[in-house]
Amino acid sequence: MIDKSSPFVHEIRKRNNHVLDKWDVVIASNDPKKNEENHPVDFGGVSILPIGRSFDFASNRQFIRISKSKKRLGNVSDALSGMDKATYDAVVDSVKKSLAGNLMKSGKQRGATQSNYFNTDIPRNPLMVIYPFRLFGNSDPNSNEDKLVEKLKSAHQLVCGISIGIPDNRSEERMDYDYVINRVAQMELIEGTSDQSNWHESFDEDDDETDE
Repeated sequence: MIDKSSPFVHEIRKRNNHVLDKWDVVIASNDPKKNEENHPVDFGGVSILPIGRSFDFASNRQFIRISKSKKRLGNVSDALSGMDKATYDAVVDSVKKSLAGNLMKSGKQRGATQSNYFNTDIPRNPLMVIYPFRLFGNSDPNSNEDKLVEKLKSAHQLVCGISIGIPDNRSEERMDYDYVINRVAQMELIEGTSDQSNWHESFDEDDDETDE
């Protein structure tokens, strides 16, 4: 997924300090108690219960998009992974205090975001969460989506997504980047096209997610 020649690794090596030298790496899995019908899969020597997601292809078919209502692979609480108990408790307590009295327009208490858990000034390692997941087809054996699902199933392969969290470190030199994107193509990749009739459905009964 990320090899030694990737831009991500290149940027880590450019750093002058050691903030990014040591990482916590977590492989996400579903809760076996809540997914008894989901059979364990060996992933690099680790037994996991992969999450499942519906998907479709971008128009150029170079990307797949996690579709319908559950476009995110994990949960906010995944940002708390990898820490020892003392650091975990300190981070949770700090975020809880910082959000106290921070209400939404509805009057409800505003919940924590993953970003909150990386901006507490409490020392922690950078975090990488690997999400192995299986793709759901659309019950049309002639569709490109179902063909990919069958190909992966025959090869006993999963698709992987990653999430990276970098703790706020004020001693780290700031790095800014300029980039140009094709806005139309970018919005199509994120939102889907008008011929994808199920893209904005409010539910997806086949989708599951990593448990809190």
